[in-house]
This record gives sequence, C-alpha cells and structure tokens, in this order.
Amino acid sequence: MKRSFLVFPSRFTTAISGLPVLPNDPGAGGHRERKKGHALQEVSAMKATRFVLLAFALFGSLATAWAGLPCAAYSSAGMELVRVSGTGIPCSTCDLVWAPSGNYERMWIRVTVRDCLSEPVPSCEVRLDLSGLFDPNNDLLNPQNLNGRICGTPSRTAVTGADGAVGFMISGGGAGRHALHWVVTALCADPAVELAAHDDTLCIKSFDFNGTGSVNFQDTYYFAPAVYRGSGYSADFRHCSVSGNIINFADSFIYAPRVNGGDKCPGGASESFLLTRVIDGLLPDCDDIH
Repeated sequence: MKRSFLVFPSRFTTAISGLPVLPNDPGAGGHRERKKGHALQEVSAMKATRFVLLAFALFGSLATAWAGLPCAAYSSAGMELVRVSGTGIPCSTCDLVWAPSGNYERMWIRVTVRDCLSEPVPSCEVRLDLSGLFDPNNDLLNPQNLNGRICGTPSRTAVTGADGAVGFMISGGGAGRHALHWVVTALCADPAVELAAHDDTLCIKSFDFNGTGSVNFQDTYYFAPAVYRGSGYSADFRHCSVSGNIINFADSFIYAPRVNGGDKCPGGASESFLLTRVIDGLLPDCDDIH
C-alpha cells in the first residue's frame, strides 16, 4: 500500500494556533485583510497627527508674525469732545466752544493700536492727517472774511504708550461749521497701516471769531455788536442758553480773559492751517439751524 504525502508550498502561512493554513483557506484571507485594515488605520492616524502638528506649527508661525504688528481690524480711533462744565445746556446746534490755545473746550482724537491678536502695540508711531471745509456763521458781520483754522500742522505724529493708546488734542478758531476729515495711520509697520478714516461735522463757536489763530481786537469787532444787541448765536459762549442765545455780562466774563491774555495757537499762527472755506450752499449754517 502506497502512502501519499501532501507537499505544502513554502508560501503557506501559519495561523495563530501554529497549524499551517492553506492560501485558499478563508481564514488566511481574513487575517490578511485585518492586518491590512490595521495598517491603513495606523497610516491614517499618522497622517492626521502630522496634519495637526503642521496646523499648530503654522498657527504658531502666524501668531508670531502677527504679534506686535498694527491691525486695523482690532485697533480703534474716535473723536472726544471735552466741554467746560457750567456753560449752559448742550444742544444740537453747538458742539464746542474753541480757544486756539486749547485751554477751554477742546477736541481729542483718541487712538488705540492693537495687533491681530488684539494685544496692544506699544511704542508705535502714529500719524494723524487732518483736512476739511469751513462754513462761517451768518449772524456775524462780514462772514466772508471769517476762516476756519486748525492749530498745528495738517500731519502730526505721536507714539503709543504701554497700553497702545495715544491722543491728539485739536484746537483752533473760526465761528461756523467745521467739516473735518481725519485719517490715522500706524507707521510702526512696513508698509504703514491705515487704521481709520473719519468725517465729522461740528458746529463750533470760538473766541477767535475770524480764525486768525489768536484772540485780539479784531475778534472784539465781532463780539461787541452781539453784546450791544443782547442776542446772537456765535457770541453765546454758554452754548444754548435757556432763554435762547441771550448775550450778556456772563458771555463778556468768559470772553474777556481770552482777549486780554492774547489766547493763541501753541505754535502761533505760523504753525496752523486753514480749512477750505465755503459760503452758503455746501454746508448748512449752524445759526440757521437754531
């Protein structure tokens, strides 16, 4: 009796039990598929980990790049009017009473520079650019001779503090409506970053009626007739009096120290500039509103 022997090919695999398993055995294929699935899961996990690490590295690089650079989206700029207490009732026809020196009521443009991580940017040089229009009030004599003036230069710079904030005090002269256009730019980046651009229209009364940059006898030429009449818009330095633009000794008491002291722009008229004057039409007169 002949014995027959099975010859197993060398490519046979061994099952977990240690017994040989034929290649066409369904158990072998399932085992290979499971191993293949595990391998694919490991590759996918590695790819996901690499992606997360790359994302963190990229974000960290961007955060480092953004840090300390001015970002318009997170910075702020606005106008603040500082008014003297006890000057009557504020109203829509008068926003401010100006002294060229800025030691009465004044205007501030406040800026806070932040980076794109919303962190303040200290020691950043900021430039303010000013321009605008002026329409004189019609209640004064010869309004065609009146001008709107801003003390200081059209462009001025200042440096932010530790909190990223900086302020520009604005003073001037001229009794009338001032339409101001102002732009704030951070210069501590290359290229420079424009942070804000605004247009503000204000009704302003001023001891410097004619807008020369100083209070002198020429301004008294405009003030005296209003005192004589006992009424008027531009010489009512108490904003809107309860009885309505009544001019009396109270207004003289406010005006006299300005003319006697020769109130003027800090750098004199030479360090100031005129707004573009318009006469009736482009801007409504403040005194016409009252």
